[in-house]
Amino acid sequence: MRRWSGVLIIAVLVSTMYFGCSPSSDTGGPDINPYDRSTPENLLKFFAEAYKQKDKIHYDESLDFYFRFKFTKDVAEDLELDPDEPWWGKTEDLISTGGMFDEPTVTDIDFDYQYQIPWYPCEEYRTTPEGDTLTFGGRCCRLDPDIKVTTEVPSNEDPLLIYHVNGSWLDIAVVP
Repeated sequence: MRRWSGVLIIAVLVSTMYFGCSPSSDTGGPDINPYDRSTPENLLKFFAEAYKQKDKIHYDESLDFYFRFKFTKDVAEDLELDPDEPWWGKTEDLISTGGMFDEPTVTDIDFDYQYQIPWYPCEEYRTTPEGDTLTFGGRCCRLDPDIKVTTEVPSNEDPLLIYHVNGSWLDIAVVP
């Protein structure tokens, strides 16, 4: 009986060391996003998780080189964007979102969503700086986002503010 107890303890220790050191169970490493980007749904989960974790590297990886965030007319005017180009690209978005991620008063970000329109085949068109038009075939959807950004300002009378984005939509295009 003693011999089997020793074998069982060794088996448990070996399996604990093996599984405890596997990449999928390493929670202390730099890659904390559990989603791969192998499907449009997983890419969307990867994107939302990067937002929640305030992870600039994974957020960058979730956006295409030709990424565009198109604003409504009134928001584009407030941002003083060209009326013919009411959007910004990946660089501007990384600067803006990265600034929010780095802001010490931003203590929590929650990013959930519901589908208004599920995934469907679509084409996206982009113009290169040289004036060429590129066509991308992919999958699109429309989301109803529910984003909450919590800020805490210690010196303020009302130290906790939550900025809530809801009642709008995000049109998402995922391309290979």
